[in-house]
Amino acid sequence: MGPALAEHGPPPGAALAGERAHQVTGQVVDLDGSPIAGAVVEWRARSLRPAADPCPICDRELFDCDDVATARGVLARAGEAEAVPFQGRVTTDLAGAFTFPEGLEGELDVRAAHPRAGSRRLLAEDPQGLARLVIQLVPEKPFSFVVLDGEGGPIAGASVAGFDEETLEPIAAASDQRGAVTLTVAKPEQVALWAIVEAPGFVSSVERLELIAGDEKAVVLTRPRALVIRTLSGGKSIDADVEVSGYAHPRRTRTRRGTARFEGLPPVGSLEVVASEGRQAARAEVSLSGMLASVGARMI
Repeated sequence: MGPALAEHGPPPGAALAGERAHQVTGQVVDLDGSPIAGAVVEWRARSLRPAADPCPICDRELFDCDDVATARGVLARAGEAEAVPFQGRVTTDLAGAFTFPEGLEGELDVRAAHPRAGSRRLLAEDPQGLARLVIQLVPEKPFSFVVLDGEGGPIAGASVAGFDEETLEPIAAASDQRGAVTLTVAKPEQVALWAIVEAPGFVSSVERLELIAGDEKAVVLTRPRALVIRTLSGGKSIDADVEVSGYAHPRRTRTRRGTARFEGLPPVGSLEVVASEGRQAARAEVSLSGMLASVGARMI
């Protein structure tokens, strides 16, 4: 949810008007639209967007890929971008106005704050096209969700690491004894988060959460499953290449002495197992509803 910047204004956070400008000017206002003097406005170039490209394996947008290893890579890239220091700062005058230096290029990460009015962070994708940037500060407020197990019980000590999808601002938190995770952010009514949620003894989960102030959504973590695959030919064990499909990214391995075991799998209704060795191949389906599943792939 963004501020109302004009009757027919652009997306939340910034107002674009007029012809292309070479110097960005702006104003910081409060929730009522009144100018805020003495607000600090910082900026830096932010060209490294962690989810700008599709996943090279499943071709989904990285925000939509639920593979945890891929998500850790996205999180690492976000951390690299966050580590870039802010390049400059200005203070608003009595009219709440500020001016950035000339020649800024690339995506800008802008942060504004005032001790009494709150703060705001936004991304300006084309500073050369900005004529005026209006930043509406909002006080911080809590947004929360709960982490539960498959039976609805709370999971204490679950870790949450991710970022705000709108601003790419990082988040890190842990669930309390009742499984609640509370984040205090400067957003009016709603915040969109992308995060990896993890707890010992459970399958890690990549989550996209739309949190509304006053509501409490639930993230359910599941116990890991195991899958044993046996590859056979003529009633005898045979080593073969194995691929398990049913997740965002297939799992691949090779059986040794005719057996392969996958650990830490999320539960799914149905998985497809394909085994191949030379001209021989086999296909089978298996459910991971229980803690341990076993399937035999008989080569033809």
